[in-house]
Amino acid sequence: MRGLASDAWEFAATGTRWRVHHGGTLKAAAARELAAAVRRDEARWSPERRDSELCALNRAAGRWHAVSFETFALVRACERFRVATAGVVNPLSGGVELDAEQCRVRLSPGGALELGGVGKAWIAQRLAALAARLSDDPGLLIDAGGDLLAVSGRHVVAVEDPEAPQGVPLCWLALEPGQAVATSRPGARHRLAGDAEESRDPFEAVAGSGAAPAQATVLAGDAVSAAVQARVLALRPGRIHVFALPGLVHVRGRAHASAAWGDALTAAPHPLRAA
Repeated sequence: MRGLASDAWEFAATGTRWRVHHGGTLKAAAARELAAAVRRDEARWSPERRDSELCALNRAAGRWHAVSFETFALVRACERFRVATAGVVNPLSGGVELDAEQCRVRLSPGGALELGGVGKAWIAQRLAALAARLSDDPGLLIDAGGDLLAVSGRHVVAVEDPEAPQGVPLCWLALEPGQAVATSRPGARHRLAGDAEESRDPFEAVAGSGAAPAQATVLAGDAVSAAVQARVLALRPGRIHVFALPGLVHVRGRAHASAAWGDALTAAPHPLRAA
């Protein structure tokens, strides 16, 4: 893409809009397969469908419950997030026991798995892996309701200024293959250079983490790490001064950047293509 708006296949899932941007060679059949994969994951982990694996697991809290390999991997990752963030991000309310041999999970009595934005980021990461298998297009990028994950090629994206009129970019970031950018707060936006219509993320809360006092944007090596670390910074904005990843927080109208943020910035692409 190299700074210009790309072609994109678009579909609705997980309560938001998904786009798969590409350099012109991602075929319709592959795009349909990608959309179907997201919707399968949505059906598996939706908190609003009584027949989802997520709801079945939550109903079984206090008892061992057999789950799919995909759900077991997600629950195990959620426990890692809890430990790695010292409980700041904790999609699991209560404790959890894991039985890898029999692919079973036991939530503590009264406990629940509430994925929020972590679940969407997990689905995006799975989608990126599938996209890479289905296509060798050189400009693949996943837009999961405003959080972005580069699959192939270099991408320039705008981070919009929360204090400025809608659509005004605060800065531009360069995403290399595998990198992702996430913002922690509902309404926060990123967009591709030249893309006039921004994406919005209506699902941001993570269970047990409370209301965020700040808006935080993080660039990381994968979508899940970006989402988790953006939530950490939103809840603990004072950590920006020792934050190892490229990160930016807005607190009471003031922006504060990590030491690594400047290395991720790039010049605004020119010319921009109007959408």
